[in-house]
Amino acid sequence: MIKVEHLYKNFGDLEVLQDIVTEVKQGEVVAVIGPSGSGKSTLLRCMNLLESPSSGQVLMDDEDLMDPKTNILNVRQKLAWYFSTFIFSRI
Repeated sequence: MIKVEHLYKNFGDLEVLQDIVTEVKQGEVVAVIGPSGSGKSTLLRCMNLLESPSSGQVLMDDEDLMDPKTNILNVRQKLAWYFSTFIFSRI
């Protein structure tokens, strides 16, 4: 299970994520959808610590991923992310 509790992410004065709370149970498949610039990729990057959240917690199987003692490389081996891209072609 992955649990996100009160996650915030700021880039300077720009607050991108505000008090995100969600839970993904083992075996569950989840899609994050929304308009461009709404924070989807930032959320996913914060969930696996490719970005450092400004505050909040990310837990995987009750292990705090924000804890400096956590080996994030071991955690990432248990996760899969699929980032979609647009494909443009000319006729």
